[in-house]
Amino acid sequence: MTDKKILYSATIIRSDGLMTRGVTLHDGDSVIGGSNEYYHVGTRSIEDGRITVDLEMSSYSDREFGEHVEFHCRISGDYDEERMTLEGETQLPTGPLTLMVKLIKQRVID
Repeated sequence: MTDKKILYSATIIRSDGLMTRGVTLHDGDSVIGGSNEYYHVGTRSIEDGRITVDLEMSSYSDREFGEHVEFHCRISGDYDEERMTLEGETQLPTGPLTLMVKLIKQRVID
């Protein structure tokens, strides 16, 4: 695992048609970030050219989910430090939801 702290911009596209943008910081095997509607903390692993990110998500605005919601999400895809598209599925109280997350590296933080 790299010791670099990498800040990514994130575009999250949901299977229900909603889209949001935010940031995420990858610091070794830790991940933290969010947008104006949710925040997330979790871990990442990179193996055989693939990245898997496990996140605990929490909403803090009623605009996205209708009420405060917490859930676990696992997304994965091909690893590229510069630009990645990760996909996964999660279960909300309203039913299953597929996520596509596009990450673009913005800055390496020393």
